[in-house]
Amino acid sequence: MVSIELNKIIIHELVKEKNEQIQPLIIRDHVLSDKSQSAIDLVKGIVELYGKKNNSSQYGIFRQGIEGGHFPDNFKQYYQLNNCSDSSFYSLTKVAMGELYSRAENVGLATGGYVLFADYNHTGDRFLLAAMVKQKPGYKITGTLDLENLEYIDLSRLYQAARVNFSKYEAHFSPDQEEEINYLSFVSPGGNQTASGYFIHAFGCEKGSPSAKATEAVINGSWDFFTQHDDLKKKAYDFNDTLCQLLDRKVNNKESVKLSDIEHIARPYFPADSADILSEEFLSYLNSEDIGVPSEFIVNKQKLHKMTHVVYNSDDLKLSFDKEDLGSTPSARFYFDAKSETLTISELPVELLDILTKSINN
Repeated sequence: MVSIELNKIIIHELVKEKNEQIQPLIIRDHVLSDKSQSAIDLVKGIVELYGKKNNSSQYGIFRQGIEGGHFPDNFKQYYQLNNCSDSSFYSLTKVAMGELYSRAENVGLATGGYVLFADYNHTGDRFLLAAMVKQKPGYKITGTLDLENLEYIDLSRLYQAARVNFSKYEAHFSPDQEEEINYLSFVSPGGNQTASGYFIHAFGCEKGSPSAKATEAVINGSWDFFTQHDDLKKKAYDFNDTLCQLLDRKVNNKESVKLSDIEHIARPYFPADSADILSEEFLSYLNSEDIGVPSEFIVNKQKLHKMTHVVYNSDDLKLSFDKEDLGSTPSARFYFDAKSETLTISELPVELLDILTKSINN
């Protein structure tokens, strides 16, 4: 289980059934104890699910202006506090609940639930988490062997969640980083985005991962994952080629690529007896805060070409060819001899041979 340091926690309730009128919010009047083991375990359970298969997160930033609502500005004020008191945390969660109410009010298919807010530290970073949790019916066998109805929190999946990384939030506003850092992530795995979208909008979430950054992250992250596993090292080059082919097809078809697409092409490279485990580890690794591959993104054509080709441009020489064609032995199509500082090209296309022949003869 993950290790966290819980700073603040509270749970409110959004009361809304599908196709029914929304009910008044149920707001808890004080924060929960951050020393409660039950509270710590609950947050741990949610953090463990975050970014896992079927709970992959999208990365982004807060919307600006009126479209973002009240939460982004209130979070900024909360972030700027040197000492975040219970009252400041409580006030921020009330603002969020007000946004959730107004966004869900006119969405017929929207459903409510318990909304957990937590300020916590994990792996050296501080986060603010908001997650929708729901009760799940069940039964308990009592000491007298009678059946007793009960309900418990469903931690089998995340219904909806949003999370802000404090350090990335700060770094985002550096002049040289503003376009590159996404401090916000959100999970909304429900099939009906119209029904679940109110949660994302309530927190002012906006997809932000630049396509170039996501393209670079998925190629580099996949390479790192394969080379770090003894069973997969020998397959790293082959998978990299398969991945780049997939990304190239997506570019040509003008389609976005999903983590589920990448899982599909990766499975054949995993040992059969551990394919399920490795597949989940692989997607979680790519979707993690450190790597930052979103659940869905547009492939950047220029970045893909740069990462898969050797490119050189000058006034008197222009070169561009697939990296996989480059080698240090004479059998390579583009043979580079470092000692003699020469590049030998073989298997020239007929058209190029004709051009060269005509140029020499003229």
